[in-house]
Amino acid sequence: MYDTNYQNVIKKITGKLPKGKSFSFQTQLSKHALPEFGREWLPSLHNFFLIRNPKEVIISYQKILHKIARKDKKVNQHDVGIHYLYKLFKEVEEILGETPLVIDSTDLIKNPTRGLKVLCNDYLGVTFSEKMLTWELDLKNSNLLYTGDLSPYAKFWYSQVSNSEGFMPYKEKEVEFPEELLPLLEGCLVLYQEMYQSCRLFNN
Repeated sequence: MYDTNYQNVIKKITGKLPKGKSFSFQTQLSKHALPEFGREWLPSLHNFFLIRNPKEVIISYQKILHKIARKDKKVNQHDVGIHYLYKLFKEVEEILGETPLVIDSTDLIKNPTRGLKVLCNDYLGVTFSEKMLTWELDLKNSNLLYTGDLSPYAKFWYSQVSNSEGFMPYKEKEVEFPEELLPLLEGCLVLYQEMYQSCRLFNN
């Protein structure tokens, strides 16, 4: 049973670590960070932002909608979520008084060792381990399995991860972008490109 009291959840993720644990790594979706959750607890964590080219996000969502027989529905701004991400990015920037680290997913896939070393050793103060580059096939012991209860998209989002044992070589895909989704893409690209300017990981 999931705890749905956001105050309890925030207290847990910002509280003391379980015995024997040296750090906690958390993944949050910006569109779930509702205003009533507040922002005062964010400075107690090391915040960084993982971004992805919205063109890839839109194509990915559109494919999933087709797979779950929702061809009548088009990807919208809420699905892409970059407007929420950008808003949260600016809020964290203002709270911290400095620009938080931004990592582009394509850059990370192209060079995961370098990316994780910089993130862990230089930014989070966590010792990098080669074990971070691999995982168990089928993810039998992974918490990702629980996401299936929360989203109909989960089995599509994590299918490649579940069927692999590590980072796959990056391959640029040539896809035909739907013309009717171009206005959505154009609006998202402006925010994506601004955040990408803060990708200190590979841009320096």
